[in-house]
Amino acid sequence: QIKFSWSGKWLAYGVNHQGSDWATIHVKDAAEDGRVLTDKLDWAKFYGIAWTVDESGFYYSRYPTPQSWVNESLDEDASEQRPGAETDELRDHTVWYHTLGTPQSDDRLVLATPDQPKWMFHPVTTRDGRYLLIFI
Repeated sequence: QIKFSWSGKWLAYGVNHQGSDWATIHVKDAAEDGRVLTDKLDWAKFYGIAWTVDESGFYYSRYPTPQSWVNESLDEDASEQRPGAETDELRDHTVWYHTLGTPQSDDRLVLATPDQPKWMFHPVTTRDGRYLLIFI
C-alpha cells in the first residue's frame, strides 16, 4: 500500500517481506529529493495509512509482533525465519499514531479492542483534519 500526504510532499509505503503479507512501512520525501526517512514501522498486515492535515505524522493499523518473532527482526537476512511462515493466529489489530522522524517505539496507541480480537481497522482522516474515521 502507498499513501501520499495531503500536499504530496511525503509518501508512506509498505515493503512486503519475502512474498508474505507482512510489511514494513517507510516514508520518503516525494516532492524534493526522494530521500527515504529513517522511519520504519514493522508488523503491518492488512493495514491502512491516514495522514494528518499538517503532515506531521499519520495513523496506521497493525498487528502485534507474532510470538514466534518476538526476538527476531524483519530485516532481510537478519533471521533464519521467513515472514508469513509463522502459524500464530492473527488477532488484536490496533491503530497507532506515528510522528515523522521518531522511532516506532514512540508511537501512540489510538485504538485497541481486546474484547473483539478478530476486528481489523482501516483509519481515514477527513480533508479538513477535524476527524479520524476508523472503518471496521
